[in-house]
Amino acid sequence: MYNPTELCTSHSPLNTFLHRINATNSPDCEACKQPETTEHFLLLCCRYHDT
Repeated sequence: MYNPTELCTSHSPLNTFLHRINATNSPDCEACKQPETTEHFLLLCCRYHDT
């Protein structure tokens, strides 16, 4: 579960933040190959939405 405050401040454990702090190699979503931003996670990610 993600903390809403972390999502609002872009300090959540999504790949864009993890990449910025050198905790992962890529800022991209593993499922969609797009930058894993908060917007992507909540609204666009194919992993969580029906196609």
